[in-house]
Amino acid sequence: MNFDLRDLTCLMAVVDANSFTRAAEQLHITQPALSRKIRDLEARLGVPLLERTTRHVKLTKAGHVLSRYAQSILETCREAEESIARLSAVSDPVIELAYGSRAQFYYLLRLIDRLQSRCPKQRVSISHGSMFEQLFTGKVDAAVLMEGTIAGQEWADYRRLNDCGLSAFFPKGYFPQGCTEVSFEDLRGQNLIFPSSGLAGERVPARDLHALVRDTLLSADFPEKAFRTGQSAEEFSSRILSEHIFGIMPDSSSIINNEMIGSLPIRECRTGFGIALAWNRSDSDMPAIKLLREAAEFISNQA
Repeated sequence: MNFDLRDLTCLMAVVDANSFTRAAEQLHITQPALSRKIRDLEARLGVPLLERTTRHVKLTKAGHVLSRYAQSILETCREAEESIARLSAVSDPVIELAYGSRAQFYYLLRLIDRLQSRCPKQRVSISHGSMFEQLFTGKVDAAVLMEGTIAGQEWADYRRLNDCGLSAFFPKGYFPQGCTEVSFEDLRGQNLIFPSSGLAGERVPARDLHALVRDTLLSADFPEKAFRTGQSAEEFSSRILSEHIFGIMPDSSSIINNEMIGSLPIRECRTGFGIALAWNRSDSDMPAIKLLREAAEFISNQA
């Protein structure tokens, strides 16, 4: 091709301004540079495009033909640029995410960091609590929660982000300040309380959580007579405080929320039961879920 968009822009600027001087000012170039640009275009096409006089500029027959096409081409380019600008100004749909505990929030932030490193303009909205309910009812696109609350649900799918241990919950001050973990040996001889099948809510399959904690304690040679169960978060907390017993819950638990209760992870206690990113299985092919699944895969592989 013997010309480009810049050539056409220069030609139409001269035609519209009827002056090389005014056209050069509009294009923010010097008048000699503009004149040279037009002469080069004419040389490449092999025909004059403009008749120049001291008072005005006039199109030749070839100039008229080219100017008609040039006007159409430049207008089409402007429309294309405007359409692209409008498209890029519209952000991707907001991805709605939910989480429950501080441990889950940590992994949620890692997911968002990975997501936005791949898609910087992607917006994310975060809500706290009722992860299972929000996911079940479609109020959120995905949730970071305990694997046991979603495993076995036919309508849901998930990707584990990490393995999860157990933590001991106790009246604050029981262990010295600065203590960072406890062992099963520290808990021997203590009465222990852990979740019952109804603790996590009506729709959540908390019997899995119940079995998880129970089986882990039995494998650590705790006698079953030492176990008690709490039917609600309030009862769970109140019995820890009033009876001075130890609550046993997964690290990622959000059930205990009491300033009078402290918690420490139990050393060398892995349950094979972790924090997971979950979504509705019917949404698996949605762009947002594909992005989240890629981020979850990345984090899981780093664990």
